[in-house]
Amino acid sequence: MSSRVSLAALVVALAGCSPEPLPELSVQSMKVAARGSGDGGYLSLEVLATVGGEPLACDDPSVHVSVEIAGADGHYADLPPQAWTTVCDEGRSGELALVVDNSGSEDGFLPWLQEGARTMLDGVLGAGGRSSLVRVSTNSAVRAPMTDDGGALQQEVDDLWIANGWTALWDGVRMGNESISVAAPQEPAYDDLGSFCAASRTLGVVVFTDGQDNNSADEQAATIDALAYPGDGIDTTFEDVQALRVNDVTTPIYPIGLGEDVSADQLQELADRTGGRYLHVDEAEQLPGVFGLVSDLFDATRHVCVEVPTAECGDLTVRVTTTWSEGGAQVQNQHLETLHLDCETPPAGRVATILLTSGDPGIDRSFAATLSRQTVEWVSPVLRPRVLVVLDDNHSGEDTEDAALIRALLADDDTLSVTYLEEPAGGLTDLDVVDADVVWFSNPGYPMDDARSFETLRAFQAAGGGVVLQGDDMTQASGNAFDPAPLTHTDYVSNGTSACGQPIDNGAGGQYRVTVSDVDHAITRGLVGDTFLYGNDIDHNVARGEGEVVLATAVVDGDEDCMEPIPVIIGFDPN
Repeated sequence: MSSRVSLAALVVALAGCSPEPLPELSVQSMKVAARGSGDGGYLSLEVLATVGGEPLACDDPSVHVSVEIAGADGHYADLPPQAWTTVCDEGRSGELALVVDNSGSEDGFLPWLQEGARTMLDGVLGAGGRSSLVRVSTNSAVRAPMTDDGGALQQEVDDLWIANGWTALWDGVRMGNESISVAAPQEPAYDDLGSFCAASRTLGVVVFTDGQDNNSADEQAATIDALAYPGDGIDTTFEDVQALRVNDVTTPIYPIGLGEDVSADQLQELADRTGGRYLHVDEAEQLPGVFGLVSDLFDATRHVCVEVPTAECGDLTVRVTTTWSEGGAQVQNQHLETLHLDCETPPAGRVATILLTSGDPGIDRSFAATLSRQTVEWVSPVLRPRVLVVLDDNHSGEDTEDAALIRALLADDDTLSVTYLEEPAGGLTDLDVVDADVVWFSNPGYPMDDARSFETLRAFQAAGGGVVLQGDDMTQASGNAFDPAPLTHTDYVSNGTSACGQPIDNGAGGQYRVTVSDVDHAITRGLVGDTFLYGNDIDHNVARGEGEVVLATAVVDGDEDCMEPIPVIIGFDPN
């Protein structure tokens, strides 16, 4: 489901040089769970920071993590704060496979290896996790399957023996991963981000070796004695072990190399590619401390859980930026992960109706900008929408600059791509809107007149696109040629050029007082309670009660009780 592209850490010296070792930052593993076809999903990442091989505490304030997501257009957008969280659970449980190379080393370090293995197993099992043991020699074999039975694991560690021979190291790593995979619980359906995050477990393979792989492709069976060295029939390559996964989680591998004869470059690359750590040991006496360090990594890892928006599907790229800052130095690592979430026929899109001319003198520019941006964000089916602003050709020369104002207000947001179109003669067609995610249709002072445009907008919305109808006469059609109610979800009453015994039109006569309703909604976030005077006519209309939400209303200024408040901003979500 996903592929890993790890970028090298960037070290930026902001002020002089630090004598202390700088942190190493990485994403260790990634887990993805889809809610259902077309319903978005969740992902989790294990972010680890170490200094000189020693892990930094998970809650160390010098380390900051940010998460962004990009779709097919390659444009990254920050996820909102409520869409992801970082968890520091001390003693987080998980599965750790121990792969031990007993192929041809001197017997003298075996007691140290056994002592270190016991130290690691105590740490993993003490946190509620499980472990397995794989012995590597000419042929590799699982000596203990994944278990939380400390006695059984300790017995297998005690029974380890050294036998001179070849080394099927990559086979052993594969078997260690298989021991995790076989025991992995079936992925449940997750109700929310919290339940997904709580269910995520840490996993990894710890590989101890003092040599180099030379029998994972059963080389000795082919060249020496197939009866004595039959192998397991599976040719495991270095590339294979870089791609090991469990439930779509890349398995981080922690190689531990002893002495000078190890393939240090390969082991370092294996750790880098999988998000693990390579640790080198010069003397056998260091082994217990190194194995203890590996078990401590569970506590030090930041568990980052992310909710992918429902509207997002297909191939998505998640960019995780980890930054360590202290004093005058900074280290940054960027990790890219591509994941795929299945798409389905999109649900019908959202519709917003705004019965206002945005450039009216009574409307503050900042209010218009906020309302425009938040309206597009709400109706849009994607994070970074392509917005098409259309000026109705039935404008009769009134406030024709209003659609251009909307385009300018939206273009100030660099997460939007905005284009402008004057309605073609005869109306919009599917080809006009095919490249848009949101169509903003504007006629500042007159009703729509082209039934073709209306039907194109209806089809666009039915296919999942977002629609905004903007202008103070949008609840009617010119000459009643068609009924706009299937989009506006309001019934037209009158054009509002007079109300409560006074004319209200083009800045002459009375005024409407518009007030943003006390409703918690994304379109009017931060605008609730705002009020202003509007000196042009507003269609008198009645909400139909089909699930639409009235977000702003208008009454006659100075005679507020003479009429029922009329809807001015209406949001409709059909799903």
